[in-house]
Amino acid sequence: MISENSKYLILFSGGYLAARLFLPSFFLILSEFGALKKNWQGVFIPGMAGLAFPLIIGMVSMPILILGLLEPSEYVFLLAILLISLLGLLDDFLGDTGPKGLKGHFTYSWQQRRLTTGIIKAIGTGMVALGIVFYLKLGVLEWLLLTLAVNTINLLDLRPGRAIKGTGLLLVLALFFSLQNYWLICITSGILIAYARYDLHGLVMLGDTGSNALGMITGLVLLQAPYLIKVLLVIFLSIFHVLAEKYSFSVIIERYTLLRRIDQWGQR
Repeated sequence: MISENSKYLILFSGGYLAARLFLPSFFLILSEFGALKKNWQGVFIPGMAGLAFPLIIGMVSMPILILGLLEPSEYVFLLAILLISLLGLLDDFLGDTGPKGLKGHFTYSWQQRRLTTGIIKAIGTGMVALGIVFYLKLGVLEWLLLTLAVNTINLLDLRPGRAIKGTGLLLVLALFFSLQNYWLICITSGILIAYARYDLHGLVMLGDTGSNALGMITGLVLLQAPYLIKVLLVIFLSIFHVLAEKYSFSVIIERYTLLRRIDQWGQR
């Protein structure tokens, strides 16, 4: 009988090795099909690279799905990751380039009398989170945690490595509270480590597909955290969102040496 630790090591290794094998070819395919976006430096790079996360998670999870080793709620988690990734994919393909941030999208939609892909994504995210909360018999706090986590990773994905580092930090936090979801943490962490160098070096862009997926994963694995921790997380993420609407985090980061060093860690 395989031990729990061995199982988690296998899942982590499976995620890492699958990503190492899959990512180079996947990024080449994105380039050949013209799925390129201009990054913050004006260079065109693969812009939906984060699609690799739901794809690889699906591949690595397939054996445990076939063997029936997942709890019913964990099947719901995989479905949520798929749905939220599809919402991000819609934004990557058809996204409006004008409005930025939730406030910008709502203001633009009100003035132009039409829905932006950002509004569709926000509504869809809320609905996916509502479905999870309803299925697991949770409450408003957990709904806020899920929706804020998704948008937080989206907000971080403005410079190389920020979304990856933010995701990694939240996954480490989840290790202390999310025993039931170690399988998802392990698979995601393995993929994240293999993917990180491409993102940190500015070779690919996570895109809304990837940031949506990673945001949902971080929210899901933190659902088991103690009530007080979830309250503190929701407060912190809410403040983060308010500040993001008013200030440029890139400007703030450049002002403080410690933040600048953390931001530049791993970059070329």
